[in-house]
Amino acid sequence: MNIKKILGNNIRVYRKKAQMTQELLSEELGISAKHLSKIESGQNFISSELLENLYRILNVTPSALFYSPDHDGLDNNSVSQIEGLIDTLARDLKKNIRELL
Repeated sequence: MNIKKILGNNIRVYRKKAQMTQELLSEELGISAKHLSKIESGQNFISSELLENLYRILNVTPSALFYSPDHDGLDNNSVSQIEGLIDTLARDLKKNIRELL
């Protein structure tokens, strides 16, 4: 399973645990339900800002959203994917901060 699908599946699981519909969560996040649906299905990835809001709204840790129950541990490819995504998220966050200043 690729990292986008793992993340999307975990968002869906925690959204349902929080008894939230896609419509409600998407409204809280300030995105369309269609966009959230694409994230949950692994078609789209999310920005660092959106990811931070997800942690807060769903009351989960970042690692919980990237955890894959299919594996006892992460393989090298998964680790590389996560590191790449973290780098991308960090760049997005720095860009957003610069734009705010």
